[in-house]
Amino acid sequence: LKVAITDQNLADVIFNTLYDKALTGSLPAAIVAMQRGQYELLKPMVEKYVYLLFDPDQSEGTYLSVECHDSDPHLKRATFLAKVEQFPRVQELVKTTWDNWYCQLWDVGDAGPAFRTPVTSKIPTLFLTGYYDPVTPSVWAKATATYFSHGYLFEFPDVGHGAIDSNKCASLLAKSFLQNPHRKPYNKCLEELGKLHFTTE
Repeated sequence: LKVAITDQNLADVIFNTLYDKALTGSLPAAIVAMQRGQYELLKPMVEKYVYLLFDPDQSEGTYLSVECHDSDPHLKRATFLAKVEQFPRVQELVKTTWDNWYCQLWDVGDAGPAFRTPVTSKIPTLFLTGYYDPVTPSVWAKATATYFSHGYLFEFPDVGHGAIDSNKCASLLAKSFLQNPHRKPYNKCLEELGKLHFTTE
């Protein structure tokens, strides 16, 4: 397939790449090369993005049915745009999403305000989050964990989305937690965690 790269789908490619630890570190180099008219480093990122667009296991209808049902229908356009203005680097790309948001047409009802009330619990709960997660960011995990009196939070500095699938240490912590949920999980691997290495050339 021949793929035309626009500013919008390039943003989508970058967003999608943050799901893949193996590719994330190459993002700066791919962007620098692209500015020079060289696309080889960008190619595997675009290929993965296109593959997901055609993935038969992905259902846009299911996604919208959940997303639109759970989102706050009372959010106003002015409030959305005011938030976007706080991030000038992506403002031009993001501000148009309101007018193109499918939830305005996808009539699946509303979960209601009670659904969006923070959950509080004494049940032992493990939170694993990636520093570079673009869709369920660490700030959400940290905020949620404050409502759990026996919540254990671990942030992985070299991971995007899906920490347990992207970092062996996360899997080991999950195993430790399941073996004894009433004790904060620990593994020596926590002492060896390092930041993601980015390449620019």
